Amino acid sequence: MLHRLKRMKLRKQLFLCFFILSVLPMVIISVVLFYLAKESMTNLAKENMMENVEKSGYLLDQELDNFETLSLFLNVNNELYGIFSELGESPSDYQIIQANRQIQKILADCFAWENYYSVHLVTSYFRFGATDKNFYPPDSFQKSDLYFKAKENRDSLVWIPTYDYCEKFGIDNITPESLEFNRLFSAVRELHISTTQNNSIKRLPSDIEQPILVINFTESYLTSLLENHNSDVNEIGLFTQDGTVIYSDSSGQDYSWTKELLTDKPNGSFIADVNGIETIVCYSTSQTTGWIITNSLPLSIFTQNIIKTLFIYLLICALVLFLFSLLLSFLISEKINKKIEVTLKTIEQMEEGYFDNKILYDPKDEFAFFYEKINSTNEAINCLIKENYVVKIRQKESEMLLLNIQLNPHFIYNALNIINWICLSGNAESASRMIVELSRMLQYTSDNTSETSLLKDDILWLKDYTSIMKIRFEDEFDIDFEIPDELYELQVPKLFLQPIIENCIVHGFKDINYPGKILVSGQLYTDVVIFTVTDNGCGMTQEKIECVLSESSRSIGVKNSDRRIKLLYGDDYGIQIHSKLGGGTKVIFTMPKQ
Repeated sequence: MLHRLKRMKLRKQLFLCFFILSVLPMVIISVVLFYLAKESMTNLAKENMMENVEKSGYLLDQELDNFETLSLFLNVNNELYGIFSELGESPSDYQIIQANRQIQKILADCFAWENYYSVHLVTSYFRFGATDKNFYPPDSFQKSDLYFKAKENRDSLVWIPTYDYCEKFGIDNITPESLEFNRLFSAVRELHISTTQNNSIKRLPSDIEQPILVINFTESYLTSLLENHNSDVNEIGLFTQDGTVIYSDSSGQDYSWTKELLTDKPNGSFIADVNGIETIVCYSTSQTTGWIITNSLPLSIFTQNIIKTLFIYLLICALVLFLFSLLLSFLISEKINKKIEVTLKTIEQMEEGYFDNKILYDPKDEFAFFYEKINSTNEAINCLIKENYVVKIRQKESEMLLLNIQLNPHFIYNALNIINWICLSGNAESASRMIVELSRMLQYTSDNTSETSLLKDDILWLKDYTSIMKIRFEDEFDIDFEIPDELYELQVPKLFLQPIIENCIVHGFKDINYPGKILVSGQLYTDVVIFTVTDNGCGMTQEKIECVLSESSRSIGVKNSDRRIKLLYGDDYGIQIHSKLGGGTKVIFTMPKQ
């Protein structure tokens, strides 16, 4: 895109500039107005939706409170008391059938004006009430959460969220399609039936089982309650405190947003992402059931009209500004186009890599100074490419190749001398081990595809090398490595430590009469790695150090290691040597973390 802008004609550039400067403020103002209008309409919608969801919650509580009152009425029903007193602890089948007829009438009279699907009094030995609805297999009700929740909440009516009837009670011989309603929600309560005699309350004996009141409702009952104050575009929902769906008038919806309902606030509103659509959600908590009623509406319903109006306005203004910018840019560009056409062509050729072309111009031309600068720039770029790119790259490649060629034969020569000496001494086992070690070393050094390698591979090679040298010098020295594990995966110049180790062994320990020691250590400092090789050898003077690091030095190994580091990473990195006669030598390698 930037390349196209560079090559764009002046007329188009002027037109684009005028057009952007005209349209951009208008677009910004339109966007600000859009969001202000959107916020205002969103707040108004939240107020209306909040009012509706609170009305729905109030009506739901009012309706469900009636069942709470009726369940309390059954606790003090004299007829029920008499029926269960007569049934006793172990009633006969005949007694149960007669009692069921009486209980059916009591329940029908008690719940005559209420909208429910079925109502039963359930005991371990019989389900009293409607015989054609909600069959429970033996012991299935006593194993369900309806039974346990009724037992846990003895003093109140407990509301059970919508469930699958067949799944809840383990009914596998009936298909859900054959049932009138398979999905129900229920209210349960353990009754404590009593009666009043002589101004005192008399309860059923403790050996007589108290029945569980079970009132079942269909989802259509919730629909009739919740949809009264809901518009066609709103979506109503009912959820438990943990976000479980009890009822929703939309299918296939993503309910991950319900986690935002799990707050301490009983009522409120928020903006949620519902199936990728920004949606207003208002909610209210039922005082009776503790369930959360939601009312949701996509924001796009409000923004559609706003976007349409703003789009028409922007389109008309953009068209007018487009024509104005086109005319203005044409007049200006025509005036100067002839003066810069040659320059533009030359610049295009420069962009394509042709720097040998020159602009021919009249010295009296008012653009003469500009043309002269273009020509001199072409010449300077050509010069820089040839001198600072081609020459230096070739020089660097040549130096790298030369250094590698000098390095590899140096190792082979020393190793073969050591093996020859061991063979002459008759130590076949040591010679065999040295040949294996040498083969690993040659395999490593023969790979010239990369100038660098992992530190762990370089250290492994160095251990093979020092093993051979220790045999040669009859264990007159020891070498230790103190390198943190995290450094072993770093990329380092191949064999950069070897020349220093060799100098320690061959020169540093040459004139000493005590065991030589070499310590190789490493340390990471943010983005710089420091490697140190320290020995307790004879040391050297400052003049000798300067000679070793000079270009004319005969110490090819040390000098090459320093040059390789500088070629790879720059002149800020390399080798430093600290030593004094009789005090050993310390060589410090500095390189960036790779």
